[in-house]
Amino acid sequence: MYLRFMIYYLTHKEIDRKKWDNCIFVSVNEFIYAYSWYLDIISPNWDALVMDDYKAVMPLTWKRKLGIYYLYKPLFAQQLGIFSAEPINHDLVKEFTNEIPAKYKFIQVSLNEYNPHDDLPADVTINSNYELPLSLPYEQIYSSYSRNCKRNIKKAVEAGLVVNTNISVSQFTEFLKNNLGERISELRRGNYDTLESILNTAAKNNSGKIYGVFTKENELCAIGSFMYTTRRCIFSVCASSEQGKSFQAMYLLVNNEIMNNAGKDMVFDFSGSNIKGIAYFNSTFGAEPVIYPVIYINNLPWFIKFLK
Repeated sequence: MYLRFMIYYLTHKEIDRKKWDNCIFVSVNEFIYAYSWYLDIISPNWDALVMDDYKAVMPLTWKRKLGIYYLYKPLFAQQLGIFSAEPINHDLVKEFTNEIPAKYKFIQVSLNEYNPHDDLPADVTINSNYELPLSLPYEQIYSSYSRNCKRNIKKAVEAGLVVNTNISVSQFTEFLKNNLGERISELRRGNYDTLESILNTAAKNNSGKIYGVFTKENELCAIGSFMYTTRRCIFSVCASSEQGKSFQAMYLLVNNEIMNNAGKDMVFDFSGSNIKGIAYFNSTFGAEPVIYPVIYINNLPWFIKFLK
């Protein structure tokens, strides 16, 4: 229990990265997004709130515009918030939220599924994620797939599709550009650079892999990246070509990764989604919805609120 504690605001240079990463590693809610190397890529110069001697922590991902500091939700980081080795209660989340420095006039940040969100000093919206426990043998996990999921996996296999890691990071992002393009407005040139940095660094840290799905003619028709912690496999970024969609390549890709990790004390994290079509895809593997909060605080000057 948290009976007495002090929460400190630390600037980027003041953070003890070794203690920070150890706090994330031993936390009950370890997410790869909260490790210092990952934060360095998605939000350079991030600051933090730290309780006592890194007993609990909260990253503050910030930017500055027109002289105003604000907190934002970085792309490629679904859930951040408060991390601790002990179960996190409502009072702790409220205290951390109250300790966000007043200089941040606008706040829109994701907490995580382990952060209670009742009666916070902020507006709260709820997002959905989908998760599938992997501790059972693959055969038992597969038995919980929907009939449509099994049929689509079979279709991909009969079409001669194969999954392998014979794909480079540059091939991955190029395929993403060609098959998502302007349909995903957030993915601009700088975002692709960020993604490549994440993928390269994760591979060096043994924390990530990228896969390609190839046709029997050896054409790349789908891609997917996965991020790993000791207890979580996150399905991060993916795309299919029109051919990949027709052969149901994404079903084969996800099934392959579930098969690779079945029987481990891990959760397969689909990293979304509120979008009905994606939520349906996730649910066909037997995954269940899990919610996480997004907090919103607007203390902008009245004239900027008016313009906004």
